[in-house]
Amino acid sequence: MALKSTKFRISSAARDILMADTTVRALIGSRIFPCVAPEDTDEDFILYYRDKYAVEQTKQGIYMQTATVMFAVVSNGYERSQEIAEAIFIALTESNTATRFELIDSTEDYSDKKYVQLLLFEIQ
Repeated sequence: MALKSTKFRISSAARDILMADTTVRALIGSRIFPCVAPEDTDEDFILYYRDKYAVEQTKQGIYMQTATVMFAVVSNGYERSQEIAEAIFIALTESNTATRFELIDSTEDYSDKKYVQLLLFEIQ
């Protein structure tokens, strides 16, 4: 029996979109990590994780899947953190995929001498 398509791996698919984007790659390189960065990571980086996954179904089966994925941009510089966050927003919302990315929340923080931009995307 073949597995039906799910959004359990959507955060990895979003990472693939970011890795393919030339602007994001120019800013971050390949430093996009699931959940936690390696301890020796000193340069700017992006963390991502799936925050929520919901399935709506009828008697005929699944009719909608919604996931939310959080991206955290961690940087030594405030302006740089904003530049990277903006590149993520553009790469995901303008991606030519059947998946729709919608930014539903964004905030910023300062922690451990690093600037952090948080972007929460709803994905359908």
